[in-house]
Order: sequence, then C-alpha cells, then structure tokens
Amino acid sequence: MKFANKITVLLLSIVLISIIFISSFVYISNIDTLQNEISERLKEDAFHIMDKIDRGFFERYSDIQIIAQDKIIRSHDSTPKEITERLLDFRNTYKVYSSLSFFDLNRIRIADTAGLHLGEKHDLTPYWEDVLNGRISAASDIRVAEELNVPVIYFASPVKDENGVIFGAIVARMPSSRLYDIVKTVELVEETNFEINLINKEGLLLYSNHNPKGILENKLSSHLQMINLQITPVGIMEHFTTVNKEKALMAFSRQQGHLDFKGNEWTLLIHLPLEIALAPAIELRNIILFVSLFISIIVTLISLYFSRKFTKPIGELSKAAKELEKGNFKV
Repeated sequence: MKFANKITVLLLSIVLISIIFISSFVYISNIDTLQNEISERLKEDAFHIMDKIDRGFFERYSDIQIIAQDKIIRSHDSTPKEITERLLDFRNTYKVYSSLSFFDLNRIRIADTAGLHLGEKHDLTPYWEDVLNGRISAASDIRVAEELNVPVIYFASPVKDENGVIFGAIVARMPSSRLYDIVKTVELVEETNFEINLINKEGLLLYSNHNPKGILENKLSSHLQMINLQITPVGIMEHFTTVNKEKALMAFSRQQGHLDFKGNEWTLLIHLPLEIALAPAIELRNIILFVSLFISIIVTLISLYFSRKFTKPIGELSKAAKELEKGNFKV
C-alpha cells in the first residue's frame, strides 16, 4: 500500500473511532435522560388523574349525603310523587347521574327519576351491605345496571328520619363513561399514543381509553401482580401494552382517596410504548449517523488530497537518494 493511502486509512480510522465513541456516548446518555424525564412525567400524570378521580368521587360522596338529608326525602309523610319530583331536582342540578332512586329497607323501589321498576324488589347488590349497616357506599359497586344496560358506578346512602332511624336508601347511578369527563383535563388523555386503564383491587378493568369493550369483562391480572410487588403508591416499570402487546413504560398510581372518601383500592395504569417514548433519541441517533457518514466522506477526500500533496516531496527525495546511491550527484 502506498504511503499516501496508509496515511488516509490512519486518519479515517481515527475519525471513525472518534465518531463511534462520541455517537454511542451521546445516544446512551440521551436514552437514559429521556427515559428518566418521560418516567417522571408519566408518574406525575398518573397521580394527577387518580387524584382527579378521587376528588370527583368525593363530590359524589357529598352529593349523596346532601340528597339523603333533604327534608322531603327523609320525611315519612312524603309521597312517592313528592320524592320523585325532589330527586328530579337533584338530578337536573348535578347533571352527572343517569338516575336517582329511593328504596325502603325491604329494597322496594318507591321512587325513581326514570320511572323504572317502581314497586319491584331490588336485588341484594354489593352497595346494600353498606347501606343496611348505616354506611355510605361510594363507587364500591360498579357493574352493568339492569335498569339502564350500561356500566354504572353506584353511590348509595341510608336515609334516616328526624330521630336518626334508618328507614330507606338513596341510590345514585353514574355512567362509568363519566370517568372520561373527570380525567380529560389532563393533557395526555387526548393523545392516542397513551393507553390508560383503571382497574379495581381484583384487576377488573373499570375504564379504558383503548379497550371500551373490555370494561367489566377483562382482568389485568399480570399488571396487578407486578404492582402489588411495589411498595410506593406511585411508580413506574417496563411492561407490555394491553392492546398491541408492545413493550412499554407503565406508570401506576394507587387510589388514595380524598377527605371523607377513602377510596376503593383502585389503580390507574398509563402505558407508553418504548418505541414512541424513545423516538426522539432514535431520531437523534439517526441524525448523528448521517452527519458522521458525511464527515467521513469529507475526511476521506481531504486526507487523500493532503496525504498525496505532502507525500509527493518525500517520494521525490526517496528517488533522489536512490540516484545518489548510484553515484548520480547531479540529482
């Protein structure tokens, strides 16, 4: 190999090794920084969404108490018509409930804003256990309502007369779709890249922005198992999305409740595919590789030009030395 070519190869090798080292360092550092920033953002968003749900449910918890303490509702002398009219006033005021009902302690429906199943005995559903024990049931029961045929979140309160004796129950039904209205103010909810799921303590899917058909049908058992291994109420880990099974960052936030509303051990999950999360770092890597290739071509051309320019006199000296050996002193 000619001396000029050797210099070119040497310079190009030094440049390439430097570029590879710098590119790798920048890419790895950028990946770590980006993943940390996104992780913190996801954890913060998960916490805020769960907090909004808790605050929203606290408002419903307060609503049901106010309704149960209304003088018409708690009076033995009120007629079913009067109770219905008062319940309609509350429904039109709060605008979040699909229906409100009044039951006696035999679970007979006395009044209902939708006028459904009046005089019929209601099933012994989960919220009745709280009501019959004098407690308010706030979102502890969520299922498809037999009256409305849609997923519903139930809020129920015992009704006490002026002597403090329980003689009935107020039941409010809020469509689970209202959960979207509660959390939509968080910016990422509008972004399609994020998969948001809400599960109960058994892992049953209560809300999903990507899988509405799975609500009250699917169980995210593997997700719940991973979360149960964590101590902190808010955290992040790598897992897979529930729909496309893509590797993703998964942030979770356990329900903490708000004031008198203590929560029901629900957990909010936010998935962001790693491919999307790390897209800026991958784009930067590609830019670096393109620039590196361009620099390598320039370095090659420059080194070829200068190596030949600087080695030409050396070649001429070498020839002259050989001529001198032969005794050609004129050279």
